Amino acid sequence: MALILHAGKTNKNAFKTLIAAEYSGVQVELAPNFEMGVSNKTPKFIKMNPIGKVPVLETPDGPIFKSNAIARYVARLKSDNPLCGSSLTECAHVEQWIDFASLEVDANILNWFRPRMGHTVYLPPAEEAAISALKRGLGALNTYLASNTYLVGHAVTLADIIMTCNLYLGFTRLMTSEFTDSVNILHVYDTVFHGFSAALTTSQAGYVLQHPSILATFADRRRQLHTTRSPQFLDLRNQRGLWSESDYGSDVIIGLFDTGIWPERRSFLDLNLGLVPSWWKGVC
Repeated sequence: MALILHAGKTNKNAFKTLIAAEYSGVQVELAPNFEMGVSNKTPKFIKMNPIGKVPVLETPDGPIFKSNAIARYVARLKSDNPLCGSSLTECAHVEQWIDFASLEVDANILNWFRPRMGHTVYLPPAEEAAISALKRGLGALNTYLASNTYLVGHAVTLADIIMTCNLYLGFTRLMTSEFTDSVNILHVYDTVFHGFSAALTTSQAGYVLQHPSILATFADRRRQLHTTRSPQFLDLRNQRGLWSESDYGSDVIIGLFDTGIWPERRSFLDLNLGLVPSWWKGVC
């Protein structure tokens, strides 16, 4: 009988359990039709996890929450599973790197990501501290992996799986080339995650997803540029708004910077610039 994992199919914390299950030969299935913000608010879910966070694993002996704990449980269902380490020392090293992945990598990525998504208050000094701490952690990790193919021993362990899943958000949403030039980290990432790109219809993607070896499918997303909407945003239309108030040339619009950068960025700070000259005129 399969264990039921309650989480979205693209949740990086759910990946930890799904990958560990594949390596361990344990049958784990995602809860059907799970919808974040809805399914995790139901009385049934709150009974399994009082704070309503995902993932949660349903087992014959009761629910388990917290992604690392769930991944450990699934791995240990297989007797003498090498994912957990092949000796007492290796077991300790697996736990060591899991802690590192949580505290030095995941925590800093989330401290960088959440304010950008509006989940917490954006503070430039806090972002700089998170990025600096992340670079420090990744630098140490890259140095270690320069002489070690895997985090522990000579094969994939739970440490590699959790580290890779914790890096997922950074690689897909935040980190630029200065981070991804860490070839040793990328090697471990690619070792755990195997994927391919294909042009599929919705029904074909659904069929592929039914295969037990496929953990998730991701549709390409087309981004719409917003710079072409700047005139509308500024109300620069004939006979109306700022353009008509300027009398079509009695004053001059020097330039428009539609960068998409948040006003909270340091480049917007006006410290030590003094007052705006009184002879500057315009409409804001």
